[in-house]
Amino acid sequence: MGRLDAEKGVDILLEAFARIAKGEAIHLCIAGSGTLSEGLKSRAKELSISGQISFVGYVENPALAALYKSADIFICPSLYEPFGLVVLEAMLQGLPVIVSNTGGLKEIVTHESTGLLFDPGNIDGLASAITRLIKDKDAQKALGNAGRRHVMENFHME
Repeated sequence: MGRLDAEKGVDILLEAFARIAKGEAIHLCIAGSGTLSEGLKSRAKELSISGQISFVGYVENPALAALYKSADIFICPSLYEPFGLVVLEAMLQGLPVIVSNTGGLKEIVTHESTGLLFDPGNIDGLASAITRLIKDKDAQKALGNAGRRHVMENFHME
């Protein structure tokens, strides 16, 4: 969700996804637009994962709410993120989140409690976190519930 620019780390997400996607019944949805849109689509083809990825462009409500509801996991791979409103929105929907340990994201998410953190730019770390949540539905549910409670108790969201 958001701008598809270099600091958002979507290229890191594609590389991590490519490491775990082959032969798996998983799908990645990337919402947003920006300067890297076409380059990311090309990279997905090069990685042979374009059939498992949807680039849906910029999304507004009510489609945005539907997109959150259709997801199992929310990933924010930003190299730097001053705050992370989209992460709060995902957590409010009860989604387990995987975020970079940077900027405001590390202030929102507590590793292993309200989500999972990985070092910015660390493809292996991101792939490992995604794999963990894909395979552990109990962890998905627990982190999603804890994240939702955390947002409701600590942030004013409308």
